[in-house]
Amino acid sequence: MKKSLILMFMILCICGCNRFNPEELLLPREDISLTVKGEVMITYDPMTFQLGYDEGDNEFRVFDDNVGNWFTLTCGSRPTAVGDVVDAELSWTTQSSTKSRRDLQFSIEKTDNDGKIWLWCKEEAIGVVVKAF
Repeated sequence: MKKSLILMFMILCICGCNRFNPEELLLPREDISLTVKGEVMITYDPMTFQLGYDEGDNEFRVFDDNVGNWFTLTCGSRPTAVGDVVDAELSWTTQSSTKSRRDLQFSIEKTDNDGKIWLWCKEEAIGVVVKAF
């Protein structure tokens, strides 16, 4: 009986843990970037990358000079206030393919005075740092 209670407790602890959280994976980042399930997919480097922002479409674009590594985030509305949630589509490149996700919901976790916005999709464990200008 004692062993089964300990085993049940351990299973509940494991199931209840969320190993992907914005406090560890997103908020410490200062660079414009895309992180998926703890793995940094793309990081903006001002020497070899370009940024784009289309205010009319609420679309953020980050791409390298060769357009081999990129991501785009298209939001249903402009992400502005911490705590707000925006619907969005996200596309990005990996080493071997292009990925796309629709119908995502991103919460705005942080903003700064330079126009950077930290967004988190809890359901897919996706963190994005973009810049509106």
